Amino acid sequence: MSVREQEITRYAKAYTLWDLAEEILAPVAYLQRERVDESFFRLRDVDSAARLATKTLILEILVGMDLEIVQGTIHGDLPQRARDDLAQFFDNEARIADTIPAIYINYLVDQDGRPPTKSDLQEILEVMESYVEKTDGQLAQAQQLHQMDDGRNGNDGGGGDGGSDEEEEEDRPISGGISEVGFSVKPYERINNHKAHTSSTCVMNLAEACAEHVFPGRYAIEGYVVCRTLNPITISLSEIVISRLACSYIDFGCGFNYCRAGGSVHGLNNRPIILSADRSNRTPWATLHSNARMDGVEEEITRVAEATVAHEERLMEELGEEGAVIDEANIAEEENIELLKAEVDAKKREEALAERWHALQVDVEGDNDTWLQELTGLCDLG
Repeated sequence: MSVREQEITRYAKAYTLWDLAEEILAPVAYLQRERVDESFFRLRDVDSAARLATKTLILEILVGMDLEIVQGTIHGDLPQRARDDLAQFFDNEARIADTIPAIYINYLVDQDGRPPTKSDLQEILEVMESYVEKTDGQLAQAQQLHQMDDGRNGNDGGGGDGGSDEEEEEDRPISGGISEVGFSVKPYERINNHKAHTSSTCVMNLAEACAEHVFPGRYAIEGYVVCRTLNPITISLSEIVISRLACSYIDFGCGFNYCRAGGSVHGLNNRPIILSADRSNRTPWATLHSNARMDGVEEEITRVAEATVAHEERLMEELGEEGAVIDEANIAEEENIELLKAEVDAKKREEALAERWHALQVDVEGDNDTWLQELTGLCDLG
């Protein structure tokens, strides 16, 4: 199982967003190395108070996102969902456009929103590596490509049986896709910049160019706004959390980001920008933040309530099973007590018989005429 598949499994099992926040914070090392952002989270998990504060901020970010966006980010199939269930959502986002800052995700996908197959990606990587080797001053990019290739081909879990299964895997779209996460005060303008290879991520630009060279018209970069960032306090953490959910770092072969997210976020740290309205005199961001959607909060409350009921039912079931075991133990104990009582009664009868027999012996030895009657009574004993 690849790193990306393991991360999908780990995040997808969370029932509530609070559980998901716990998984996001959890330290995980793959391929004998830590993730790029591991030290960032370690500093925010030094004790229970820091952990609670960080989880609370992560929860605030997650409840501000549409749940299907969260799921699409985890599974890496957001471009496919955008063509189906999330089509209306992204139409609405396009109308909001650049009026509110946002976190966005870019994906390398085909016309159906599917990521490259493993065999196609390998060919693209080979061309990328060949290009970098022929160009001076790109040792950093060469190292990034090596990490990307090594991460994509490395497994932490068990492999397949080989043969036809491996051949089929080569022709399947890679699990979780390959992505790049970023932040912008004007997200749609920034997405278009990436498409035009303007002030963009060099590895992603090179991947798209090489994909076009090897497979003309097959793959292209598509960008999607996933989280409107209205709170300056959580803006940096928002980019970091979504980068972790999307597994967008290059070192495990899952993405194009080669620096930790959140390190260059400055757009919302400007009070005049936060409080001002745009040129069209629309609602200021601060007002938008105070009126932010509450659907996510209400949905999380419902999930927590459902999880609480399910937990209570499991406890009652476990208590019922324990009660049945205790009842069986009590019955067995009562049966044991009855057996012990029977043994005590039998012991008493034996002692009484011994005493009568002893008295009979005394009568016989003493030539007492009553011994015959005593013997008759003794025979009737018990």
